[in-house]
Amino acid sequence: MYKRHLKLTSLLISIIYFAGCASHMPATQKKLSEADYLLLANEIKTSLLENESKIKTIKGNAAIEVKSNAMQSALRLNSIIRFKRPDIMRIITSKLSFTIFDLTFNGKDLWFYVPSEKKVFTGAFDETSKINGFGVSFKPYNLFNIFNYNSLFKDNDFFLETDNGLLVMRIVDPLKGSNHLLANLYIDQSYNVMKYEMFDDNKIVKTLITFKYYTELEGCRLPKVIEIMWPQDNAFFNLTFRSFAVNQTLSDKIFNFSLPEHTEVVPVSNWH
Repeated sequence: MYKRHLKLTSLLISIIYFAGCASHMPATQKKLSEADYLLLANEIKTSLLENESKIKTIKGNAAIEVKSNAMQSALRLNSIIRFKRPDIMRIITSKLSFTIFDLTFNGKDLWFYVPSEKKVFTGAFDETSKINGFGVSFKPYNLFNIFNYNSLFKDNDFFLETDNGLLVMRIVDPLKGSNHLLANLYIDQSYNVMKYEMFDDNKIVKTLITFKYYTELEGCRLPKVIEIMWPQDNAFFNLTFRSFAVNQTLSDKIFNFSLPEHTEVVPVSNWH
């Protein structure tokens, strides 16, 4: 296994080198074969999914920054984050000693509680649903699926290319043809995703996620900084972990939202 990884690492370095020097290559220089690219693409996919499968839970404290067109300046918050595989999450944010919002998702139902408004938004949602108001603006779907590459690769085709010397994994919809691009993953030499672009049906970026400062805990690779942008909405949601731990036992009770008294329940559809 070590020899195989060493061979593929050498192949990765070669691909980046040849891509960067393509314009200066002699005509007789042998280009890398499609088989080499396919081999490396499958190795990267396997590495991403193996790392993902190791992350059972995340428990952390983070700084969150939110910005949108409706806000004159970015809103900076402290937060407590709990995540449980595959897509269960709770984020409680505060400023000074006041809770700004409490976002809970248990895999099928979502609650967005705003104490200052005495309202909780709840119900079904999809990737287009947007929280917009109360000093925040973001799409919760992207938060819950940050560490879910399995669903991205499932039933989709992928291939590897180079773009300005960087390795790019292109994810396409096989039912709509190889030109129907769903996402781009920009990969570094350690097989970490540094940038994740998602496209709409018009091939325009609808979500851009940037990952920075990877660290390894309990055999899992995780970024310390996650920056999410929605270019079409001119909004962003940046999360910087101050501390975190992985694979600690998290009680299911953490993700059971209890409706406070005298709180108005509002359908999540009102976000649109």
